Amino acid sequence: MSDYNYLFSPIKVGNVELKNRISMNCITPMFVRGSEQDCAFYEARAKGGTGLIGLACAVTAPFNANVPGFATVGTPDGIEAHKRVVD
Repeated sequence: MSDYNYLFSPIKVGNVELKNRISMNCITPMFVRGSEQDCAFYEARAKGGTGLIGLACAVTAPFNANVPGFATVGTPDGIEAHKRVVD
């Protein structure tokens, strides 16, 4: 495990300290944002030890408003859906 000392050590990014340097890039799992399935998907990664998780499709302009399950952070409903995942 000594070869991975930095990977598993904390790092400060701005004013946030991450518990390790493992990150999950933004992906689109194609679940309705904020649904039980969506929350469980990200929760499993957090419980697995990921230090930083990126959320896909967290845009402010509702350019894909006609896509089922798409939620932007530019609308009250979209903000609430993203909040459920983050919480």
